[in-house]
Amino acid sequence: MGIGAMEINEHLFHKLIEEAVSYERAEKWLHAAQIYERMLAEMPDAHYLRYNLANVYARLGNINAAENAIITAIKEGADEIHAYEELCKILLQYDEYTRIIELLSKLAIRLHSSPGVHFLLALAYSAQ
Repeated sequence: MGIGAMEINEHLFHKLIEEAVSYERAEKWLHAAQIYERMLAEMPDAHYLRYNLANVYARLGNINAAENAIITAIKEGADEIHAYEELCKILLQYDEYTRIIELLSKLAIRLHSSPGVHFLLALAYSAQ
């Protein structure tokens, strides 16, 4: 289903989300990624779509693309703490504890961040 330059109306939006989720359930990660990418071309500030896309990239084994999707969300105004929490959840799946500690240590100092950040940081230290 091509979106092209057309504006996504509410009905089409829900249909595309259902289609992407269906592909995720079927573990057709590339198809799900393509849908999220198309939707984001029309709705770049829909940060939760970037988080979904990041998770799909992670399922494809492309951690760099997952991280870039989250960084893009931050650059486009997503809540920084929430975005880094999402990224760290992905990194946990790949035992990237050193990277988690690096990211969250800087974030915790700079933003006096949330309990979730401190929990993920403690988890990464204990698993290392």
